[in-house]
Amino acid sequence: MLKKSEGIVLRTLKHQDAHLITRMYTQIYGMQDFIIKGYASASSRRKYSYFQPLSVIEVVYFEKHGQDIHKVQESRTAVFLKSIQTNPIKVTLGLSISEIFYDCVKEQEGDEELYHLLKSVIVHLDNSEEKFIHYFFYFLVQFLKVMGFTPDILIESWDKPAFFDFQNGRIFHQEGGNSRLCYLFAAFLQSGIEDCTRIQFSNEEKKMFISGVFQYYHFHVQGFRQPKTIQVFSEVFEG
Repeated sequence: MLKKSEGIVLRTLKHQDAHLITRMYTQIYGMQDFIIKGYASASSRRKYSYFQPLSVIEVVYFEKHGQDIHKVQESRTAVFLKSIQTNPIKVTLGLSISEIFYDCVKEQEGDEELYHLLKSVIVHLDNSEEKFIHYFFYFLVQFLKVMGFTPDILIESWDKPAFFDFQNGRIFHQEGGNSRLCYLFAAFLQSGIEDCTRIQFSNEEKKMFISGVFQYYHFHVQGFRQPKTIQVFSEVFEG
């Protein structure tokens, strides 16, 4: 059966020297694995050069009953990316996003809201000329929301001390907490992607925020692992 869908490349590996195997999150059919045969030839490499992480492409593929890897029949670029696959900081953030998504989303069924979130973050990060880290933070918080892991926020006023209970998934008024972490989480949760770059924080608060949010992920999101690219985040935090 031939199927067609737009999708986002999360990971691509060489297979038997002449082929590629790629995992994509497709708009219609969710997480799918594909094989691209004959990649070894120069013409095929040019044709399939866009099968790299974060690419947004349209594929036509043959689905055979009982097989988990599908053969790509046709493909084309759906969104032409300018810098997210070449700018060092954007590459770092983009690959971290794809790693988290790859590890946490397993369903072989489409989720329009989840697909739209991933695509919109990729497109905005690609087009942005500054404040790249904002889109990464926006993704982390909104991804929790779409996956159904948003903490209960029981805050009446930010003038009072706030506490983030990572294990029980609650943000509430209490002495001895970290009000800035709670505020930033709520700000990115309530923001739209067009407005998230207006949220202000210091370099130290960037480090605090990523540490706190990852701690919350560890408690609540099955399959979550800190992305390997976290090792170069110290450079990102300075920008």
